[in-house]
Amino acid sequence: RSSLAKPRSDAPAAVQSGRVVVKLIGASNLEARDISGFSDPYVKCQGPKEKFRSSVRKETLHPRWNSDMLFHVRNAARDHIEFQVFDRDVIGNDDNIGHKVRVEVRALARGVPERFDLD
Repeated sequence: RSSLAKPRSDAPAAVQSGRVVVKLIGASNLEARDISGFSDPYVKCQGPKEKFRSSVRKETLHPRWNSDMLFHVRNAARDHIEFQVFDRDVIGNDDNIGHKVRVEVRALARGVPERFDLD
C-alpha cells in the first residue's frame, strides 16, 4: 500500500526558510473500509504552519488527486510534513487507512519524486 507524492520546491535544501510545494498525486492498493468493498479516501496533510485536506474520491482503492499544496517552511533542516489517508464515512467517524507518514522537508527540497509506504 503506498501513497504517491511528487514534491517540488522553490527553496533548495540549504535554505533555512521558504516554501515547499507538494503535489499529492494519488494512492494505490488501499484497504477497503466500506461494505461495498471500496473506500472513499482523502488525505490530511499537516505542515509546519498549514493543514490541508484533499478532496474525497468515492468508491476507489486507487485514488488520484493531483493536488498542489503550498507549505511555508520555518527551518528546512528540522521541519516535516505529515500525510494520513482516511476513508470518509457518512455515519460515524472516518476510518484511518494505514499509518501517518512523516516526511522531512529537507528531503522534499531536493525535488525528487517520492513514494511513501502506508504500512
